[in-house]
Amino acid sequence: MADPTPDETPDYLAHYRGIIDEKGAGFEATGWRNKDFQRERFRVFCAMQEFTDRVILDAGAGRADFAVHLLEEGIHYERFIAMDAMAEMTDLVRHRSIPRLEGMTLDFAGDARAFERFSNVDVIVFSGSLNTFEQPHALRVLENAWAATREALVFNFLSARCPVARRGDDTGPAHRFDPLALLDWALDQTPLVRFRQDYLGGHDATIAMRRDADEG
Repeated sequence: MADPTPDETPDYLAHYRGIIDEKGAGFEATGWRNKDFQRERFRVFCAMQEFTDRVILDAGAGRADFAVHLLEEGIHYERFIAMDAMAEMTDLVRHRSIPRLEGMTLDFAGDARAFERFSNVDVIVFSGSLNTFEQPHALRVLENAWAATREALVFNFLSARCPVARRGDDTGPAHRFDPLALLDWALDQTPLVRFRQDYLGGHDATIAMRRDADEG
């Protein structure tokens, strides 16, 4: 997929495009506040879902830091697909020499069929990559991902039910989502849902959904 020109960059990618154009495809371009926040979110993912021997698709993978985290924790995945809309990020990932990793430049938010291009994906994850969407758009993306994953869907988001949100603090280009609305959607898909908001002071929330073993 050709990288869009600045005039064609969708609103949800404009923040990342601006940083990459100014500073390059480094950690700052991932949108994370700092590496400690990133690691804590990854830690919660690993507490809520098994990743060992799984084929993982990371939607909005940035630098593929989640793959590195799994390896550092001794979690041996079968294959890791690092999908990102920014070609510069994909190029960076391909030069990181991360085992069993495939970098792919795809805009999963602009292409409703992006996830259909991959077969036999066990777990799809979104770590921070939904934050620049409006909530209805994020739900459409999650629906597409849920339809494509064989086993599980795990995603985090900025929660609208926390002290920071009640103070009305500015989150910049990121949006906060109603966790009850996202939980309601998840429970409409499967009864096997886990929810956590007991980390980072409630600033963030994570939902993990699994398919029923008897499904299909």
